[in-house]
Amino acid sequence: MTTSPAAIYNRLQAIDRANMSAEARAEIESIMFCIMHDLRASAARTTEANAARMIAAMLKENSKRNDRKQLHYTWIMEQNGVKLQCATDGFRAFRFVKHLDKLPTMPDDVPPLNLQPLFDQNKPRCKMPVPYIDRADVKAFIELQYAESRKTPEWDLGPGLPAVNAVYLYELLTIYPDAKLFADPESTLHPVYAVSEFGDALLLPIRSAAKQKQEAARNILRAAAKERDTVTLDQFATISAAFAA
Repeated sequence: MTTSPAAIYNRLQAIDRANMSAEARAEIESIMFCIMHDLRASAARTTEANAARMIAAMLKENSKRNDRKQLHYTWIMEQNGVKLQCATDGFRAFRFVKHLDKLPTMPDDVPPLNLQPLFDQNKPRCKMPVPYIDRADVKAFIELQYAESRKTPEWDLGPGLPAVNAVYLYELLTIYPDAKLFADPESTLHPVYAVSEFGDALLLPIRSAAKQKQEAARNILRAAAKERDTVTLDQFATISAAFAA
């Protein structure tokens, strides 16, 4: 049975090195550094072919899991005279300025989805820039998480920002390598907006328990500030629990 580099990294990291010699610790840490370097380097260079491959895989998965025909194909929508190639799976939506080749196109008898209201609603409120995310770091994180568990890895964008599916984030940064991400400063439960020279996209957040608790705490604080009021002991407990380390 082949052991993945990520699994080896996790096993090395779990070793108690407190009683080891300095030389042994240095050797283990050197090996771990090399493994992490290789994991990051393994992230493939972004090409239009990779973007088309990922969208094609998304649409194929849609066809297996969802009966909605609109999710099985790409389609063209026009905005301000620009024809945008669209695709979605319900969790993320893409609009391409430069159209990708060899993707299934919407049949004439299937009405396309209207993504415009979704973008019109979310784009204006996504005013908070998300700090730069290295795609290779996301790739390495996914590998390490899958080595520990088969659960969907979550990537926390940061304090006051949403948590998202790490695989979806990696694919977004692969499809749009120059993407700039923006979030709604008022809510971690709203979609993340991504803009690129190749197009734009929306990515739904993961409604993690921690983020929902933080959102509830923030709502209490906002209401108290708006009403120039104090918080109750129960509300204070909610706030403390939400932001506890």
